[in-house]
Amino acid sequence: MKIYVSGLYCGGNPQPGVGIVRSLRDAFPNATVVGVEYSNRVSGIHWEGLDELRIERPWHELDLGSHGEQVREILDAGGLWISGSDLEAMWLADVFPSGHPNLLAPGMAALKQITKPEVAAAHHLPIKIPPFISSTDKSDWDLHAFCREHN
Repeated sequence: MKIYVSGLYCGGNPQPGVGIVRSLRDAFPNATVVGVEYSNRVSGIHWEGLDELRIERPWHELDLGSHGEQVREILDAGGLWISGSDLEAMWLADVFPSGHPNLLAPGMAALKQITKPEVAAAHHLPIKIPPFISSTDKSDWDLHAFCREHN
């Protein structure tokens, strides 16, 4: 079994990749775990639990069409792909609109349920969505007033 895991950033706002790899190591000790990253500056690429490493071009330089075909080839060959990156997960949902049996990432319908500002999935949970406004079409004064009003 070969499992590709992205999202290895371990800094101030860490991604889940290293935690996923640790869990996979416990559950499937004989699996080949491949770390996938889009930067060589991410500390998680040095984690000892990885068997292989796949460093891609930075996201803004990546040929997304070619990368999508490479991911499809990996999946079609029996590899599993777990996305630990929000950006990659959204992109994968777009590349594989009907999903793929070996792609372990949420589909577009699931991602739309958690999209801000209104999180549709929250209507089914016992939580309240706080007041919000878009920062893209408001003046600095409007944003300041909103923040003062809502502490």
